[in-house]
Amino acid sequence: MFCDAHFPLSIKGRELDIYLEYGWFRMGQSIFTTHFLRYNKELKSAIWLKINLKEYNFDKKHIQLRKLNNKFTLEVKLASVTPEKEELYALYKNNAAFEPSNSIKSLLFSNQENNIFTTYEITVRDQERLIACGYFDIGQESAMGISCFYHPDYKKFSLGKLLIYTKLEICKKYGFKYFYPGYFVPGNKKFDYKLQIGTSQLSYLDIYSDKWKPISNFDYAAIPIEIMNSKLNEISELMHSFSMHHQIYFYQFFDINMSKNICGHLLFDFPKVIIFPFLENVNEMIFLVFDVRDMQYHLIQCLSFAHTPPDENQKWKFENHIFKSFEKLFSSKEAFEIVLACKHYIPNFQ
Repeated sequence: MFCDAHFPLSIKGRELDIYLEYGWFRMGQSIFTTHFLRYNKELKSAIWLKINLKEYNFDKKHIQLRKLNNKFTLEVKLASVTPEKEELYALYKNNAAFEPSNSIKSLLFSNQENNIFTTYEITVRDQERLIACGYFDIGQESAMGISCFYHPDYKKFSLGKLLIYTKLEICKKYGFKYFYPGYFVPGNKKFDYKLQIGTSQLSYLDIYSDKWKPISNFDYAAIPIEIMNSKLNEISELMHSFSMHHQIYFYQFFDINMSKNICGHLLFDFPKVIIFPFLENVNEMIFLVFDVRDMQYHLIQCLSFAHTPPDENQKWKFENHIFKSFEKLFSSKEAFEIVLACKHYIPNFQ
């Protein structure tokens, strides 16, 4: 699946290690994975990251940050949510360059009392004043960084980076093999700080091979969502040359498998598809997709699984329908072969 989520009663030790190794991450009191996401009304690729702690040695930046902040007191302990931390988080949230969760409780616990993870916190104080806090979860031999926030008055001290470095230091000290900082988004500078810490031992999960590779091997000319767009545009041009009626379409429910009320049904999750608007039976649609995992075009018959209330701004009848893949009709790496398949499998295709 491109997007999925699980809602287990607990995730401890080796179980968390396995999830992280396959590119999953915490989301409140669930664990999820995705390769695509919506960002500022655009589709982006999410690239998962991992740091090899056994081979990692602290760099000059870490030493400099330690010296810069040596007057502050750091403490590590099991995580808790207090009014003091919520107040600091609210200050940080109001000045953040992105849209964070409403509160720490919402971020970590989805407003529940039970925590299915083993979560620790690092606090930073200027004498008695709480100026920064960071959370991370631990498994048996892996850990994941969840969040860091700090007082805006202390921005010049780079406390967010200090907290990440401290998480790495603690996890390495206690024998953890890997640290997972989440994902970065190619082309979005707000995530680039993740590429600047532990770079020598940083790897990414390659969607094409499903293997972890050194970040130095990452090819910015082969970003998954860009490859998908390029391949769909390629076949679209071919169809236009034959005057074949179709349209490239953003499927708004591509991440529906991450919803607690509907997860587990393995629903259709391609974010971009080619549609054939003249198909009138909304309960049974045929989509043309390009799958970057096998680098092939696929013609897929889908059935309507559920639907939301219609929107007056929707252009086509099927736009409020959530689909489930029913049958893969045809697959090929060649655009021309897929066009011929469309003529065969799609009624009235012209």
